[in-house]
Amino acid sequence: MFAFSRDLLRACRTSCVARTLAIAFVASGAQAHVTLDAPNGGETLIGGSIFPVEWHPDPAHDTERWALWYSTESASGPWNVIDLDIELGDPSTGSIHLYDWTVPDMDDSDVWVRVMQDNVGEDYFDVSDASFQITAAAPTGDFNGDGMVDAVDYTLWRDGLGTTYDVSDYLAWRDNFGSSIPGAVAEIAPTPEPTNLLALSWVFVGLAMAMRRRKGWSNCVR
Repeated sequence: MFAFSRDLLRACRTSCVARTLAIAFVASGAQAHVTLDAPNGGETLIGGSIFPVEWHPDPAHDTERWALWYSTESASGPWNVIDLDIELGDPSTGSIHLYDWTVPDMDDSDVWVRVMQDNVGEDYFDVSDASFQITAAAPTGDFNGDGMVDAVDYTLWRDGLGTTYDVSDYLAWRDNFGSSIPGAVAEIAPTPEPTNLLALSWVFVGLAMAMRRRKGWSNCVR
């Protein structure tokens, strides 16, 4: 009885070890069939911008297409669809694949991307090694693109009024003054008086009155 139990235990151990090794081999192989290169952890992406997601096959398979997702929960999902039908391109081992991803305009410090190698047979996946960050795009009125709507932007608006900017740009700056993306230190200063805007308004009024007088004089002469 003892000998039987010992033999059975040995067989069980051998079987369990083999099964564990097989599972480990399959798991490691699944991760090696496609590799996500970027974003792969630690990056800071700006919401609304275009980010080139990059991956490569290793080794090649009978691949039909690629698919991409992102998650704001964990490296295990749940997953939000980026694109489920990405053109195959070059399926050879090591070939670089790029996808222009329009980054969601949001604030989140923990985001992951997953790529799928959609094959005729078994599909393979890879996920960002670590989380990356997405910060919301700067609000309208950030004319110098530093992530802050401040007095510097007003100066740019004032100097570019009539060429680069108009009154609607000032209104956007005024409504968002003091706003910034996370991590940016906004310059909190009193809102500058738009003296140029007022002066320009009086010029427009004067021109309109002058044109009206001229039109009235022309009618009298006729």
